[in-house]
Amino acid sequence: MASGQRQAELWGPSAELWAKNLEAYSLPCAEWVFDRILNGGGQHLLDAGCGSGGALRIALARGARITGTDVAEEMLAICRSIMPREEFCVADTEALPFADGTFDVVAALNSLQFTENPANALRELKRVAKPDAPIGIACFGETEFSDFAAVGAAVRRLFTTPPTFEGPFSLSPPAKLHRAVAAAGLTIQESADIDLTREFESFDEYWHSQSGTGATRFSVRELGVEPVRNAMEGAARRFANTQGRLVMTNRFHVLIAR
Repeated sequence: MASGQRQAELWGPSAELWAKNLEAYSLPCAEWVFDRILNGGGQHLLDAGCGSGGALRIALARGARITGTDVAEEMLAICRSIMPREEFCVADTEALPFADGTFDVVAALNSLQFTENPANALRELKRVAKPDAPIGIACFGETEFSDFAAVGAAVRRLFTTPPTFEGPFSLSPPAKLHRAVAAAGLTIQESADIDLTREFESFDEYWHSQSGTGATRFSVRELGVEPVRNAMEGAARRFANTQGRLVMTNRFHVLIAR
C-alpha cells in the first residue's frame, strides 16, 4: 500500500497533463489486448491502474461493462467526467476491494510495473477474475528498444544513490514479467512485442509531456528542474531529425494470461 501512496503523490497532480499529452500514445497496446479478451457481449471488465481512462473508453465502445481503479483520485476524476455512468474507485492493485470471481475479464495496462510486488498484484488480478477468465497485461519491453529508457538512464545517473522506487521499466525485460506471471499461478496464452513511434515538435514539447509522468516528477522533486531537464535534453539529442523534431520509438510487451 505504501507503493500506491507514493505513486498517487507522483501521478495525481499531473493527471490532466498525462491525459492530454501521453495517455493516447500506448493505446494500441490496449487495442491488442481487447482484440483478444473482449467479444462484444457485455463482459464486465476491470482495468486495474486505469489512469485517466483512455483504454476504458475503447472497452466501453466495444460493449464492455467497465470498472476502473487507480491510486490517484485525480485520474479517476477525469474518468468520471467522461464516463459518468461507470464505476471507478481508488484502490491499490495489491489490495483490490472486490470479491473473488467478480470480473469476466481483467486488464493491467502499463500499470503493473508501478506496483511494489508485481506477483502479489497479479495474484489479486487472478483472485477477482472469474475462473479461467483472461487477464491482459501491457508493460514496457526490452529497454534497448525503448528510447524513453535511454533518456531515463541519463537522469538516473544524476543520483548519488540510484533510486529504488518502482519505475516504468521495473518489469523489463519481458522475462522478468513472465516470471512474475508464473509466480502468481497464471499461464501465458499469447504474448507479443509492439513498437510504437511518436514524434515531438521539439525538446520543449517532449519535456512538457514527460513532466506529466511519475518518474520525471520524482526526479525533479529530488534533484531540481534544471539538472533533470539538462540531462534529458542531452540524451534526447540523438533522436532529433534534420528538422529538429524528436522521433522516438518504444517497445511494449503485451500478453494474455489465465
